[in-house]
Amino acid sequence: MQLLFRLAILALFAIFQSCKDAAPKAVSNDQTTAQISLNSTIEDSLFNGRMQQIGNNFRSAVSNETKGKWLQEGIELSGLDGKESFKDVFVKELLKLNPAHPHAADYLWYLAERLREMGSVENASLIYMGFKHRFSSDPRSKEAGKYILSEQKDIHKYIKGRFKKLKDIQQEDTKEHENFEQLIEAFALAFPYDAACPGFLISMAEVCGKAGNISGMVANFDWVYQYYPKSKEAPMALFLKGFYFENHFDKKAEAADVYQLFLKKYPAHSLTKDVSHLIKDLKISSGN
Repeated sequence: MQLLFRLAILALFAIFQSCKDAAPKAVSNDQTTAQISLNSTIEDSLFNGRMQQIGNNFRSAVSNETKGKWLQEGIELSGLDGKESFKDVFVKELLKLNPAHPHAADYLWYLAERLREMGSVENASLIYMGFKHRFSSDPRSKEAGKYILSEQKDIHKYIKGRFKKLKDIQQEDTKEHENFEQLIEAFALAFPYDAACPGFLISMAEVCGKAGNISGMVANFDWVYQYYPKSKEAPMALFLKGFYFENHFDKKAEAADVYQLFLKKYPAHSLTKDVSHLIKDLKISSGN
């Protein structure tokens, strides 16, 4: 009986000891998980900070060469799993800045694949079409043909049809506006040398402006002004940017700045006299 009692005590002691030994391990695992989470948060914060810094450096850079270097760095740093959205932005901006970039084919292919993976068949088709058109000797050109929609064969007619459909919509359809903006973006990235590009971008900017999408409006007007500076649409893009700031968003100071830039860039334009009057009116209304 005593032996059984002693054995029972030893068994209970062993169970107690094992439980005690296990407790620190559980805490240690929790601590490890928390540390990993903290490290991940710190890494994300550092990464986001660096991405923002690169973006600021790009915007403040004067030469296209320097802008391209910052964009290239952004692409390289964002080439990690889970960071694709950052890479998308930098790749698009680099293709806007320099459609003839040495890696333009790879970047355009990357965008086409990304869009297809995300289920954006319509926009992916446009990018694949542009790839096939611009890089016909690339081995991937044959594969690109498999993803091009037959209804986009006459791409200008297709886009004009979509634009008409958008204008015919009686009520504001935010989703339809977004879809059309993405379609125009895809077209401009795929066919940057197409003569219709600046006009399509201006139309899209006006759609954004009327919908109250300031950032979208500015982005499209700036795309024309910055990347098609010699086009006949560039002065109009700058003028309309100021016009929308003044009349749709009540941003008088911003409008005045844009109008002043217009006079500096296009002193002999047919709109110069009108813009000068608009600046005077803004000064009168602001009391300056």
